[in-house]
Amino acid sequence: MAKLWLSVLGPLFSLAILVTGGGFFTSFVSVALYNRDVSETIIGNIHACYFAGLIAGCLVLEKLIIRVGHIQSFAVFAFTTAVTILAQGIYFDSFFWGALRFIAGVCLAGVYIVIESWLLDRSSMVTRGRVLAVYLIAYYGAQAFGQIFFDWIDVDSNGPYFTASLIAALSVIPVFITQEKNPMKEDLTDEQSLFALYQKSPLGMIGSFFSGIILGSIFAFIPNVALELDLRISLFMGLTILGGTLWQWPIGKLSDKMDRQKLLIALSFLVLLPTFGLKLLDEISFVPYILAFILGGLTFTIYPLSVALVCDRVKQKGMTHIAGVLLLAYSIGATIGPLVASWIIAFLGASGLYYFIGVNALFLGLFGIKTLPKAFSDQKNNEEPSILEENF
Repeated sequence: MAKLWLSVLGPLFSLAILVTGGGFFTSFVSVALYNRDVSETIIGNIHACYFAGLIAGCLVLEKLIIRVGHIQSFAVFAFTTAVTILAQGIYFDSFFWGALRFIAGVCLAGVYIVIESWLLDRSSMVTRGRVLAVYLIAYYGAQAFGQIFFDWIDVDSNGPYFTASLIAALSVIPVFITQEKNPMKEDLTDEQSLFALYQKSPLGMIGSFFSGIILGSIFAFIPNVALELDLRISLFMGLTILGGTLWQWPIGKLSDKMDRQKLLIALSFLVLLPTFGLKLLDEISFVPYILAFILGGLTFTIYPLSVALVCDRVKQKGMTHIAGVLLLAYSIGATIGPLVASWIIAFLGASGLYYFIGVNALFLGLFGIKTLPKAFSDQKNNEEPSILEENF
């Protein structure tokens, strides 16, 4: 097991550094635009450009990563991200910023594909849950830590641009000094096509998509819920992310010891408790904060479980393509989710978010039950053991 962790330490550190700066800068973009008296519509469009870039990156970067190599690709994506951040500090125009955020989205998609495929390549069926758990702990932890820079840097200066750009450039160091080699070269086979992956693990693919819908909606509208309930926005959102971070390890460890499909179904149904609890018990002062923590823990673990579930059903190869397909499904969901949720909230108020999340989780759970017979029939066709499994 120690050999496994050493093999993924470099990419995890690089990811954490990059997300620290990226998480801060994404939040800063909204602040900078607000301070320039830019309309909410334009702010939303600029952020939409980032997500459009994320989707585009999932579609076009796989072959580049396989051809160039994971380490070299990470360096290209990180340095390009740094350049886009600096460029935003040099000149302001809403269309120019939108284009730069699109490029940043493409680069971040490449980073996620590189890191996730690296981790999936190094892990096996008996370790994948914990490896993905540590990956997301690093991701969400770095994202939360990045917000501290708001207390250290004057947002009306060029400091945020220089700081975020410098952090993006520094993120290359851990992955470059690692003694681990690039994941093996791979060729796309029919077994790894989008349709084939869905055939092998319908719940894993649909789970990735619905995870995007749910988390995209949470990040977009949880502050509105806090305002409606007259709660502290920072504490309510912070506890949601904290729950999502702290639950990763126990859920990941549990998924390595039991059937992942059953666990994912159970988590989907359990999401109904905090969502409807927030509506029914919102008048009890401390309860919404507790439910926010539980909601984060349950919803943030859907994606890693879905990824592990798909990878359990395929052979230990082609992980770059598989990571790209799953990230694409998540990104599409994260784009659609806030749009649909906004319509529901327009009719029902901020509480409509509870119902939206609950209904999506319910559908995912019911879909999982429907696919259980197929999962049992395919149980014997799981992946080949990883070389590192011997050290587990």
